[in-house]
Amino acid sequence: MNKIDIGANVIRFVDVDSTNRVALSSKHFPSGTIFIAKTQSSGLGRHNRKWISPKGGLYLSLLLKDLPNIIEYQMASILCGFCVVKTCKDFLLDGHFSIKWPNDIIIEDKKICGILAQTVVSGEKSRGAIGIGINVNSNLEDFQFPLCDNIISLKELTDNVIPLSSFEKKLIIYIKSIFKNNIRNTFIENLPDINDLLYKKGEQGKLLIRGEVHKYRIMGILEDCSISVEDSHGNQLAYSICEFL
Repeated sequence: MNKIDIGANVIRFVDVDSTNRVALSSKHFPSGTIFIAKTQSSGLGRHNRKWISPKGGLYLSLLLKDLPNIIEYQMASILCGFCVVKTCKDFLLDGHFSIKWPNDIIIEDKKICGILAQTVVSGEKSRGAIGIGINVNSNLEDFQFPLCDNIISLKELTDNVIPLSSFEKKLIIYIKSIFKNNIRNTFIENLPDINDLLYKKGEQGKLLIRGEVHKYRIMGILEDCSISVEDSHGNQLAYSICEFL
């Protein structure tokens, strides 16, 4: 696979329905193209939940093409979350940000960022969009109740308006740097640091598995992107399809 040139093409919108939808439908743009919108009218989270995208946030999608294995799109998603944490820490040095597997960035038990990886596969060809929505300068009153009780913005944490262009530039630099090599190798190389940031690592957590809620001790993210847990009997289990509550 050729080197992914992150950010060589940046496509901007004032408003769009979903940057992920645009990215996935953009067959002629090269891998590494970034789509950025000031607002989204139909942003999506996991399980087709609506992602509220008011002014003040950063909403972007990274287009990736023809990765060797579908699991690498999920690896790319977690690596992007790692880059979001790095960027947030540049603006809030003492912020205790964590990665809530597989797709949220949390601080003070509230969500500051959601990440959604979507893929389209046709034969041996594939396209993936890593959608990132970050509450940078978002006003919490723009979010609907009860959602507003579970989110936070960087502006609220710092009591300052964050220069959105500076935040965007730093984030893209981090993503560009981390994607300069093979994604799988990069993921494995950074996995210890990613696991150091894992939400509730070593603690009891709730997972929704096949419609049932289970309590497990959260152990870490594995090299195949699944989540490792320990049950009450000390048995080690791993899940790749579930929801972290």
